[in-house]
Amino acid sequence: TTSGMARTILSFIERGLEPNYIDQYPKDIEKATLRQVNDAIKKYIQLDKMIIIKSGSLTKDGNPLK
Repeated sequence: TTSGMARTILSFIERGLEPNYIDQYPKDIEKATLRQVNDAIKKYIQLDKMIIIKSGSLTKDGNPLK
């Protein structure tokens, strides 16, 4: 969407990047290896503090709809 593009470009500018980085960004993401992603998760995400929330519709008996 237009607002999504504007938000993305603004976030690049706020981080000191040029607006045309929007073309390079997907390429940089594709370069990330599984190991790099896993290392970043271990460094920045505290799994013991995560909360998992599930939502959806239930039948009258409380079972998930299929």
